[in-house]
Amino acid sequence: MFTLDVFKNILATMPLKNSGQCWVAYSGGLDSHVLLHALSQCRIIYPHLNIKAIHIHHGLSPFADAWSDHCAAICQDLGVICLVKKVDVLGVLGNGSLEEVARDLRYQVFAGLMDEEDCVMLAHHQDDLAETFLLQALRGAGPKGLAGMPAIKPFAKGMILRPLLDISRASLRAYAQAEGLIWQEDESNMQNRFDRNYLRNRIFPGLLARFVGSTSALARSAKHCAETNILLIEMAQEDLVHCKGSVAGTLSVSALLRLSLARQKNLLRFWIKELGFLLPTTVKLEQLLLTVLLARKDACPHLIWCGAEVRRYQDNLYIMTPLPEHDPTEIFNWDMQETLLLPGVGQLNSCEEIGKGIHLPLGAYVTVRFRAGGERMHVAGRLGTHPLKKLFQEWGVPPWLRSRVPLIFYGEELVMVVGYASSAHHPDGRGKMVLLECPPSDT
Repeated sequence: MFTLDVFKNILATMPLKNSGQCWVAYSGGLDSHVLLHALSQCRIIYPHLNIKAIHIHHGLSPFADAWSDHCAAICQDLGVICLVKKVDVLGVLGNGSLEEVARDLRYQVFAGLMDEEDCVMLAHHQDDLAETFLLQALRGAGPKGLAGMPAIKPFAKGMILRPLLDISRASLRAYAQAEGLIWQEDESNMQNRFDRNYLRNRIFPGLLARFVGSTSALARSAKHCAETNILLIEMAQEDLVHCKGSVAGTLSVSALLRLSLARQKNLLRFWIKELGFLLPTTVKLEQLLLTVLLARKDACPHLIWCGAEVRRYQDNLYIMTPLPEHDPTEIFNWDMQETLLLPGVGQLNSCEEIGKGIHLPLGAYVTVRFRAGGERMHVAGRLGTHPLKKLFQEWGVPPWLRSRVPLIFYGEELVMVVGYASSAHHPDGRGKMVLLECPPSDT
């Protein structure tokens, strides 16, 4: 059963900071009311803990205003400050589901409130954990998805805390009834068009009737998956050390292929997520393994999914945002004074550096072009001219970037390959170092 003594023991395991604020996400429903009430009763243990309630007014229910008034009244009785924040769910609905958009907006509000050492306390409980596990299983999720929500998680400048994950909904209801609490029932909880409601209202009653204790068993499985996910992350971190490519942010294909298939997939998922990209679907991941990793060595295969592009060059596996459109036949005249915008590539700026860059007469103009084939250059510090194609190979420039590297011409002489080399022959004058900003890819 859930009691104040049980709750005090749970709080003792939480990283609460006496100097921070504790924001309780308070909807006015049973779960969050129990959490807020129990926490307010424990202030004697944490006298410096600044407890505040945050109520999100979604405006989706005709009773939304009444719920806000109810929350304000309850908080006044408990001696807790209540902040009501309105969000426009329908105004930003877009392509996401109603549940997803409402959740995202809530977390945006939470993040905007937090300072260092603050926490947001959420009333998710054992039944929520079990429902999440089953939902994720039906979607084919792996250990990370099946783990559901953690009890403690870094968030914004502070932490998210879920102290009720080991407590059943029935225990929370018993506590509320014993304490004479009054809560609001959200009528949307009975709308079975939402997947979670369907499971809660239609599936779980049958499960509990047949399999006593199924809620706690599913929640326990979620915790096992959370532990498994931690081990997978630790393994991926170790594998990443041994599979780094020769270019920052890349993976070595040969090192990756020495791992078992399961470890290859685990490392690829970890690497992709660490670099800030959305994970591919299972089908896309299989394509990556077959068509990119196992392609012949002289090939330059690539694979695209939402917001990400994976390419291979030599032994390195790159991931980047999909390259924007670019016309390599364009030629730009430039006085090297103002910023030059190169559509689909970035922008060029120049600065004076003694002894570096290209030396041109005052007021000289250059043209900026891109590789067309046949270009040669006498690189400073080397004898003779060399084909640009060979220089790119020597410098390890991936093929997909070669037509995007700006080339500076003075007259018909190639005097600079931006980011790589300057020419040994150019007129005397001021030294200009040319810099490319906003490069087209994140490798």
